[in-house]
Amino acid sequence: MHLSSTNGDESNLSRLMKLARSQGIECLMLSLPYSFEPSQIEDIEVKGRVEIKVLDEEHWKVKIKAAH
Repeated sequence: MHLSSTNGDESNLSRLMKLARSQGIECLMLSLPYSFEPSQIEDIEVKGRVEIKVLDEEHWKVKIKAAH
């Protein structure tokens, strides 16, 4: 699994969440270069199986849900 400049940001973030889960990481603090629309955040939550708390427009606290 790899991140790619040819993939969209949502796809790369979803992959990052899956990679974090596979490494046993339970929480991530992300600093983003720009804000995302609420619908984009919801898509990342669903695809990445995470809970995102938006701290401000460019900072997220991400809780990684346990693998099934």
